[in-house]
Amino acid sequence: MSAAAAPTEPAVPLPRLAAALAQAATAPPGGAWAWDGRAWLAGVLAGGDPEAAAQALVEALELGMPAEAVSGAVALQALLRLASLPTTAADADWALAERSLVEADAIDRRVLAALGGAALPEALSDLAAALLDCAQRLARQARALGPPAALPGPGDAAAQDAAGLLATIQQGLAEAAMRSGSTASAARPRVELGDASAAYLYAGGEPEALLACLERAAGSASDRALLAAAARQMDRLRGKPAGAQALVAATRALARRRPPGPAG
Repeated sequence: MSAAAAPTEPAVPLPRLAAALAQAATAPPGGAWAWDGRAWLAGVLAGGDPEAAAQALVEALELGMPAEAVSGAVALQALLRLASLPTTAADADWALAERSLVEADAIDRRVLAALGGAALPEALSDLAAALLDCAQRLARQARALGPPAALPGPGDAAAQDAAGLLATIQQGLAEAAMRSGSTASAARPRVELGDASAAYLYAGGEPEALLACLERAAGSASDRALLAAAARQMDRLRGKPAGAQALVAATRALARRRPPGPAG
C-alpha cells in the first residue's frame, strides 16, 4: 500500500496551532519538557492517526514544550521513518520518506530562526500550517506502511570493535555506490550497514568520524541534504539512542543508493 494518501482535515483549527506556536516561540529555549515531550510526540506521530498528530502538536505547545523541541521531534520522526522503512518498501515510498525529511528539516530550521518573537504573525501562521501538514503526512505514512522495522539498540553493540566497524561501513558504502540492480539486491547491504553504523556508535565510536565517512559517500544534492538533517538531529540528541539512529538513517539511505540506469 502506498503512503501517498489524501490529506485529512486537521483535528484542531489552524489559528489555535499558530497561536500556540507563537507563544512557544517567545518562551526561553530548553526546559524540563524538552526530551520527554519529544518521546511522547514521536510516539503519536508514529501511531498512524493524522488527527491525533494534529492534536498532539497543539497540546505539546500549549503544555509548554519548546517550539524547537516540537519541530525537532517532527524532523526526527521523519528521519526515523526513513531509517525504519522495511526492506520491501517500494521506491515511491522511499522517495516520499526522503521528501518528508527534507521538508521537516526545513520547517525545523524555520522554527529555530523564528525563536525570540521576531517573526511576523503571518509568517508564524504559514509555519504552523507547514508543520501541521508535515506531521499529518508522517502519520499517514505510518498508517500506510505499518509499524517501523526494529532499529538496533545499545545492547546490540557488545564486543564490537569501533575502528573495524567504521572500515566496514566505508567499504560497504563504496560498494553500494557501484552496485546496480533491483531494490531487493540493494536491501540487504542497506540494512547491514545500518546495523554496523549503530554498533559503531554504541561501541563508543565518534559520531563526527562516521558523519565524515558518510559525507565522502554523498554523491548528490539530496544525499548532502539528508546528511545535513541527520547531523543537526545527531548534534541535538548527542549521547541518546535517537541521536545514533539519526546517523543510522543516513547510512541506510546512502547504502541503498544505486547509480542511474542507462539512458533509454
